[in-house]
Amino acid sequence: MIVQRFLHWLNNAPKSSRADAAAALARARLDPAMSADERDAADAALTLLLDDPAPKVRYAIADALASHALAPRHMIIALARDQADIAMIVLCRSPVFLDSELVDIARDGDGVALTAIACRQPLSNYVASAIIKNGNYAASLALLQNNSINLDVANLHAVANMFGGHAEIREALLAEPNLPAEIRQALILELANALENLVLENSWLGKVRAKRVVREARDRATSQLAMNIAPEETAQMVEHLRKSGQLTAAFLLRTICGGNIHLFVAAIANLAGIPENRILAVLQQGRSAAFRAIYERSSLPKSAISAITAAIDAWRDEIEAGSSEDDIDVQRRVMERVVEKYGSMNTAPDQRLLALLRRILAEVTRDAALMRARAISSAA
Repeated sequence: MIVQRFLHWLNNAPKSSRADAAAALARARLDPAMSADERDAADAALTLLLDDPAPKVRYAIADALASHALAPRHMIIALARDQADIAMIVLCRSPVFLDSELVDIARDGDGVALTAIACRQPLSNYVASAIIKNGNYAASLALLQNNSINLDVANLHAVANMFGGHAEIREALLAEPNLPAEIRQALILELANALENLVLENSWLGKVRAKRVVREARDRATSQLAMNIAPEETAQMVEHLRKSGQLTAAFLLRTICGGNIHLFVAAIANLAGIPENRILAVLQQGRSAAFRAIYERSSLPKSAISAITAAIDAWRDEIEAGSSEDDIDVQRRVMERVVEKYGSMNTAPDQRLLALLRRILAEVTRDAALMRARAISSAA
């Protein structure tokens, strides 16, 4: 009888009153104490209200039902197909949906629907994958900002490939604690490209110089990243660098000059098709002829081998003396010896390589000076 009177009242009730009444009826419908007959009558009335011409009424029903597992499923499905501000309430909050249903909605959904689903807590990687494949920027960013989900590697790769050129996405990805090193490096590459475009658009540097400056900054950042990756990630990092065209002689020279022997060995192994343990043994034993033969199989430019050999020799001497690869003063000392030795090994050294070595030496010297300044400041 109550529902009958309610339906009769609806015919002439104002919009705001209908919305309040609809919300009250929806909340009452969720009461487990309601009898089966009353529940059926309430369902009938609420189903009728799903076609109310006033969005405010439908919004009130969605808001009342969205967070409850006992909400009538047919109502939630209908509300999910309503206009954007109504659909997003149930898509974001309702526990009624199955993952497969969310995936179906994500495949064809607009940006609002995708973003609403991306904000759900909890959320599975299965659903996240469907959202990412849709290629919506806002929804992908919402996924990265959703603390209830740890995106798997495949989904992280997909987001980075689609939107790594966007600053907000890069920042959100880099905040992921389990982000693989190869994705971090891919983001370094995206940032380098963005910086190069910015420099060229504003004519801050000439094209050739801009490319060199950005490339060296990228290589330096990648070398620093590689110093802190887990050993099991090294091979993946090297393969990523090779496929993206970054495994150059200049990068490897910077790598070995920085003391990252393991990355250097993994890179040469990848390029030459020779086991890492064999290459490492050749370096440790100082077998220059054997290393030259391996190097030639890597297809790297022959002009760089003298500089690389000088760096290898300098680091081998330091390691045999018990020096630490992480000591910035040791790195500076090594670079001084590399520059000196490379110059003495060649009657006509490659001026570009010599300039690169001198720039690396300047970087290391600056880093060492800054560390000393910080230490002095901390002790004061």
